[in-house]
Amino acid sequence: WRDTLARLGGDEFAVLLEQSDDAVRDPRRVAVRVADAMLGPVDVDGRPLVLSASVGIAGADGRATAGSILRDADT
Repeated sequence: WRDTLARLGGDEFAVLLEQSDDAVRDPRRVAVRVADAMLGPVDVDGRPLVLSASVGIAGADGRATAGSILRDADT
């Protein structure tokens, strides 16, 4: 996997995936991988911090723009 993670602002992040057969065939696997990374508490200054996240998935075609992809994933 050669994914790129970007912080969009505040608490929003995007993962840009290299086109691969796995991501195209079953994007849910990618979403599960991201969600699994959020499992369990994270130690912050000796205190456990429990995180949560939601995941949106959007694909792109030749007409898609960065804005339309982000909008679709957010929906």
